Amino acid sequence: MGKNKGHGYGTKLLQECLKDAKGMNGVVVMTSEKTWLPKKDLFVRTGFEKVGSMLPFELYAKRFSEKAPLPRFNSVPKSRLKQYESGITVFKSNQCPYTDSYTNLVAQIARQAGIPCQIEQIETCEEAQNNVDPYGTFCVMMNGKVLTYRNVKKELLDSISKT
Repeated sequence: MGKNKGHGYGTKLLQECLKDAKGMNGVVVMTSEKTWLPKKDLFVRTGFEKVGSMLPFELYAKRFSEKAPLPRFNSVPKSRLKQYESGITVFKSNQCPYTDSYTNLVAQIARQAGIPCQIEQIETCEEAQNNVDPYGTFCVMMNGKVLTYRNVKKELLDSISKT
């Protein structure tokens, strides 16, 4: 158990978020049992409903009106994925201070392995929402498949360099 667990901080933050969202359609959150993202428990206890799943992520929403539209994960057309079928593509935003170092590391390994590598900067909310991966602010793809959406680990780099 982390040192900040069990103090009610998450509940207090969520209550402030719900207060801040008054007058809107509701609040939506992406959860995951397998990543550093929040787990669903607090949201389920607070009346959120599961509205979507795209493993390893789940989408939970608390609508303020039954007439409010249900949020959903955006689907990515296969035609869009086709442009990433060759080499490595890194999608990155400035959301995290570590993404530059991750991106530079992936680009360096790709260069050493002779694999083409392109970097796509995510600048807007719309670009993040329509990214190739639900975790819209960082993603590494290789030959059209998502390798990771989190920090770059040695195993990932090993798999790239062996290609």
